[in-house]
Amino acid sequence: MNPSEHHYHQDIEEEIDLSDYWRILKRHKISVLTIFFVTVIMVTVISVLMTPVYRSTVTLFIDQETGNVLTISDNNMALGAQSYATYKEYFQSQKEIIKSRGILEKTFRGFRLAQTPEYAALNIRPKSRPWSASVREFFQNITGGSTVEDSQTIEKYSGQTDPVEKFMKTVKVSDVRNTRLLKLSVEHADPIMASNLANDIAQIYVERNLAYISKSEILNLHKNEFLKLQAKLDELSKIYKGGHPQIIRLKDKIEETKRKIKMERDENAPGQMQEISTSDLTGLKANNVSVQDWAKPDYKPVRPKKRKNILLAVIVGLFGGVGFAFFMEALDNTVKGDEDVRRLVDWPFLGYIPMVRKKKEESIDKIVYEKPKSALSETYRTIRTGLLFSSTVENPVKCVLLTSPGEQEGKSTTASNLSIVMAQNNKKVLLVDADMRKPRLHQVFGVNVDKGLSTYLSGQSSFEEIVCPTDIENLHVIPSGAHPPDPAELLASHKMEQFFAYAKAHFDYIFVDMPPTMVVTDAVILSKVVDGTIIVLESGRTSRKVVSMVGHTLRSAKSRVIGYIINKIKSQSGDYEHYYRYYSRYYGKDVRKDM
Repeated sequence: MNPSEHHYHQDIEEEIDLSDYWRILKRHKISVLTIFFVTVIMVTVISVLMTPVYRSTVTLFIDQETGNVLTISDNNMALGAQSYATYKEYFQSQKEIIKSRGILEKTFRGFRLAQTPEYAALNIRPKSRPWSASVREFFQNITGGSTVEDSQTIEKYSGQTDPVEKFMKTVKVSDVRNTRLLKLSVEHADPIMASNLANDIAQIYVERNLAYISKSEILNLHKNEFLKLQAKLDELSKIYKGGHPQIIRLKDKIEETKRKIKMERDENAPGQMQEISTSDLTGLKANNVSVQDWAKPDYKPVRPKKRKNILLAVIVGLFGGVGFAFFMEALDNTVKGDEDVRRLVDWPFLGYIPMVRKKKEESIDKIVYEKPKSALSETYRTIRTGLLFSSTVENPVKCVLLTSPGEQEGKSTTASNLSIVMAQNNKKVLLVDADMRKPRLHQVFGVNVDKGLSTYLSGQSSFEEIVCPTDIENLHVIPSGAHPPDPAELLASHKMEQFFAYAKAHFDYIFVDMPPTMVVTDAVILSKVVDGTIIVLESGRTSRKVVSMVGHTLRSAKSRVIGYIINKIKSQSGDYEHYYRYYSRYYGKDVRKDM
């Protein structure tokens, strides 16, 4: 492997300039700006249209369970006996009790929230039974996983929306760290309603806790009374017989106490909590739960936070647009500039040809002749200079072949304009249309295509008969001629070498327009005969993989590539942007007018 091949195969490590990232962003600026503005506008509109949500908070104090208020004893005073873990468990339990369905449903029904627009739309409708449910039920019956009744019940109520559950999601309970305080918050579209709901939930919870303590204490009193009566009955039974009036009265009291105990137990069952009177609280424990601060309306909404949302939208839109640009750049496998080609092959770079906006009937095949002061014309003169410097005494360049990897990448236009600028340099130039499959140069210069290269190679015409003069001084054209059945065979003939030898003797430069290298082998065949080959690549279209394949093909054919041209590059792309800006400043308005 020679040094050039080794250089071609090795990975080229290049320092990435910040300008590379800037060029990527400019190349995808429409996508970046679209994503940015769409994100910001959508978030702004949604934030403005969203119904404001307000939050009101009640502060509750949760103490340890206290002793009997009227019958304080040493055991009841031993508040510190409870361990931290026990109190923590009790504290967490109270948090869950506050937001339990039993308490919140009372507030929900008390304020008739089911009739408000926010909850009235949540009608409970059975979900339609899909076919998959029947299949699942069949296998469950076989495996014994569930009964038919269970399956029907699940299907009946699955997918229902409970308005109470929605209301429960608006209630939040949080603890204040290192304290015995709880924050009970309720969110609602009306700030006054939010505070009323929070206060009502707190009131229900406090009363519920007091009722629970009171009922528990009343039950304990009845139990103590029962034990006392039972002990007294045992003492009297030693003295009197079973039919004694005192024994009978004592047994009646015992039965009455049993009924009271049973009644209290039934009332303490879930959903059976009853209101108690003040007289029932005599001698009982004090409530260890109290309201520290009642909720007040807060007229500052917690949602939506418009400024925060818009700021986040700006950040997300910006990073989303930039990320999309780099993502698309990673997916794009086409050649954008000379730095992309340098990573693949070791061809010399001759120059850029910018993309020109033109009308359908307008042609740029002879733009260097029609608009000599345009920036596009100057690029061809720059390429001409590079081509002149590539010719040396040891390796002169007189016969140049122009081709491209694919179709419609600008090789014919490049060959035409490059021939014109070389002729304008007082050089006698011959432009040969060797694309016998899809010839075009005869249309550009208005010459007859009946006689041309194909008729010369087949022996039907002489060299003098196929050379056509043009209206441009020092420039002659040879058209492709009639379509031969096998162009590759004609191009590989010995007469082709004679053609170039005769052309070199009468012209200073010969430019040959060839078919694409990835389509047919014509260009590869002639590349071994000519002095050098110029590859025309289209920015944003020619893939990097194809460039590598062309480089491998020409290297295998031992063809000399004197350089490559990147065609149809945008004026804002890479290095050409700087050139176009400085050239425009120098020539002023004439450049913009010509372009």
